[in-house]
Amino acid sequence: MAPKHAQPVRKPQRESRASSVTSWLVAALLLFWVLAPLYLAVVLSIKPRTQFFRGGQIPFLDFAPTLDHWRIEFAFFWYGPGMGPALVNSVFVGVLAVLAATIMGGLAAYGLLRLGPRQIGPRRFALLLLFLLLPRLIPPITVAMPFTRVMQALHWYDTRFALWTAHTTLLLPWALVILYSAMLDLSPEILEAAQLDGCSDLHTLLVIVAPLIMAPLLATMAICMALSWNEYPFAVLNAGSHMTTVPVAVAFLFTKDGIEFEFVGSHLLLAMLPPMLLALGARRFVTRALSLGTTR
Repeated sequence: MAPKHAQPVRKPQRESRASSVTSWLVAALLLFWVLAPLYLAVVLSIKPRTQFFRGGQIPFLDFAPTLDHWRIEFAFFWYGPGMGPALVNSVFVGVLAVLAATIMGGLAAYGLLRLGPRQIGPRRFALLLLFLLLPRLIPPITVAMPFTRVMQALHWYDTRFALWTAHTTLLLPWALVILYSAMLDLSPEILEAAQLDGCSDLHTLLVIVAPLIMAPLLATMAICMALSWNEYPFAVLNAGSHMTTVPVAVAFLFTKDGIEFEFVGSHLLLAMLPPMLLALGARRFVTRALSLGTTR
């Protein structure tokens, strides 16, 4: 009796269509979740003040757009509730904190790589790693108030140095985790060859390791810059008459006299655009870093 050929099992067409529709719905919801705040910020920046409490959100249909808010924004850009000083402070503190966290995180990651759990034992190595990650594991608000009191006692309150110190402390665990995970993917033969050639640890890190993990390194800097840009508890507790960052400037629009609607939309856009541009520019590197590998 001739054997019967097994017929290939075909996936029902209905299941394939349902899966495709579900994927498109999820993608649409995520896109709406991301773009809705940006759209509302644009609408608020061109919506007349008299229309703020009305429900229409479609320009030219529900209201006549105006640039009055942007004129007021740039007229007060460098003083009063303007965003100029806040943008300068956020960029200055963020860049310095990112550089410090990346350098110290890279050195610590390479030290952990060379030390390894075999040298001091898995339990001690885990405790050491836990201690290094502690600033990121505990809620920042639990140490924000004591940190502010220390800065006041040292007369560093309302200064960029105080905020730079806080941001560097918060960013260091992120830099350590990403860079250490990237270094783990390196071939051990590369480090052994560098040792045989007489390279010091610092020379090996700068000349051999750093170029090999350039993508995770750039992603670390981009992620840390975004985290510094959005940091609020330390920034608001350190904010006085001089040191105001972008999140604090937006939050301070709610005053005892009400909300300053002239600046709401323009402030929100100025706060959102820099991290969005940074994410678009570093999207490839961020994807590699979040995958915790150096695959090219």
